[in-house]
Amino acid sequence: MKLSFVVPVYNAEKYLDNCIGSLYRQNLQENDFEIICVNDGSKDGSLEVLKRWQALHNNLVIINQENGGVSKARNAGICAASGQYIRFIDSDDYIADGVTYDAVNIAIDNKLDILYTSTLATNREDEYKPRFSECNRNTKILCGKDYFVNNNTPNGVWEFFISRDFIVRNNLKFEEDRICEDGMFMVSSLSLSQRVSKCNVDYYRYIQRPNSITTRKDLKHMQKTADDFAYAIEYINNVIISEKQANDNVEYINKLVQRRNSYFFYFQIRAIKACFSRNQIKSYLKKFRLDGCYPNSGLTKDYYFTHKLLSKLFQFEWLYLLICNGYKVIQKFEKRE
Repeated sequence: MKLSFVVPVYNAEKYLDNCIGSLYRQNLQENDFEIICVNDGSKDGSLEVLKRWQALHNNLVIINQENGGVSKARNAGICAASGQYIRFIDSDDYIADGVTYDAVNIAIDNKLDILYTSTLATNREDEYKPRFSECNRNTKILCGKDYFVNNNTPNGVWEFFISRDFIVRNNLKFEEDRICEDGMFMVSSLSLSQRVSKCNVDYYRYIQRPNSITTRKDLKHMQKTADDFAYAIEYINNVIISEKQANDNVEYINKLVQRRNSYFFYFQIRAIKACFSRNQIKSYLKKFRLDGCYPNSGLTKDYYFTHKLLSKLFQFEWLYLLICNGYKVIQKFEKRE
């Protein structure tokens, strides 16, 4: 079997028909791929939708588990997968019509560990037609570290096909119960991979929704998000330390530092919105200082000017603490109104 689509499902009843329907509108025979849907304790009608699709297709597998989060669902999908390659699909997203055959065969023919494709961020659920159909088979193959250095590598795991054998050999898993799990998985994967490439196929449709895990704004969620970013910073920093000890690719280390610094900026933004106490924030910053993560060089030129400016200002602890306190004062006044 060529391909396993792994689809974590949690309360996605409204989106599943569009998502799964797009997977069946590919130019693949059904015995060449499988769809593994991991129902992560959904409380709506998601399971009924999955069963309806399963009744129509022999290659759709349903795994039911108690709610454990997207990482646990993806890990369960990896364990169940039998395809040569795995493609992770979020249940509220979809893929363009007829774009899989060339891409997955390029990965197979070139024995790639990872193959990147193109993604369109959209708020529409009907952009099925590919914007372009070029798929260059003269693939430039790099090791993962060189690919990371020479490309603007996104964090999302929906961006690429990944070899199941590569995952198993390297015991790659998603960090469970953590936001930023995609970025950590991506860093680990690229650090270990020897054959990475990209084909110019218009593949994925990413839809950002108001109540998604990345856009929720309640205080408890914001506090967990900040803590998860802190965990991801430490995770990437440990990779940097390992690379330095191995006296490895300097350009790769510098690119990792840039990625860590971007995580650090978004940690600081979320820590402001999380309304942590002054002592909590100082405790975070003290640990980052001891780990050599703070202060840092800030964001690169690729970011918005306002983000770069804030990142520079946040390097001054006294000023950052002042900003945190000011935000809490403003929140108190808004609640009174």
